Amino acid sequence: MAGIAALVMLGWIVRVPWMVQIIPGSVAMVFANALCLFLLAAALILTTVERPWCKPVQTAIGTGVSLVGAAVIAQYGLGVASPLDLPGLHAWLHNNPGQ
Repeated sequence: MAGIAALVMLGWIVRVPWMVQIIPGSVAMVFANALCLFLLAAALILTTVERPWCKPVQTAIGTGVSLVGAAVIAQYGLGVASPLDLPGLHAWLHNNPGQ
C-alpha cells in the first residue's frame, strides 16, 4: 500500500503517466489521495512498533487524514476549489484539476 502510494506521488513529481495511471487512459490517483494513503500505511506499520512516540504519531496522522477528508467533502458539497487539489502539479496530465 505504501509502495503504490509512493510510486503515484513520485509519478506526479517526475511527470510519468504510467506511474499515476495503472491502466492507460484511466483516471489517475491524485497526489493528495496518494499522500493520505501513504500516511495511513505508515500509521498501520507503526502498530508493530512498541515505542512511546508511536501512539501520538498515529493519532496525528489519523486526525490529519480525517481533516483532509472533511475538507474534500466540504469542497465537493460547496462546489469550490481547494488548495488541496494542487492543480499546478496535476495540470500536465489531460488538464487534470487534481480532484
